[in-house]
Amino acid sequence: MLIRKIYKSKWVKGILLIAYLGFIGYFGFISKIAGRTRSNINAYNLVPFYSIGKYLKVSDFSSLVEFVINILGNIIVFMPVGIFIPYLFHNKTWAYKINFILIIGFLFSFGVESIQFIISVGVFDVDDLILNTLGALIGWKLYCRYMTI
Repeated sequence: MLIRKIYKSKWVKGILLIAYLGFIGYFGFISKIAGRTRSNINAYNLVPFYSIGKYLKVSDFSSLVEFVINILGNIIVFMPVGIFIPYLFHNKTWAYKINFILIIGFLFSFGVESIQFIISVGVFDVDDLILNTLGALIGWKLYCRYMTI
């Protein structure tokens, strides 16, 4: 009973959402570990699957690290988007619809990519939009399967 109250607490939801947005803000716009420097001034890729194909050609340890950071990282970092929608709006039927999750995941990713492009701290990459949206979808599916109380 106590776990259910904590799970539905507005404070817990607010703190988790703020922490996630802070995480996205830091790693999406500031972190040098994530390659956020002003060296990518207005860089972009609009060719679908170009970057993904490049990272799938794993030939040594350094390319494996790039694969994990770029492919898996983009998916994993956006999984909470798919989790937060039904978690924050658990009593709304639209929060459990796949089309809504895809749209919100894509728009949130588009916002992050656009800000990175505008402030020149990353590359606007259509492949990131694909991977981030996929991450939101996976997060939503995991939430619907395992977390619904």
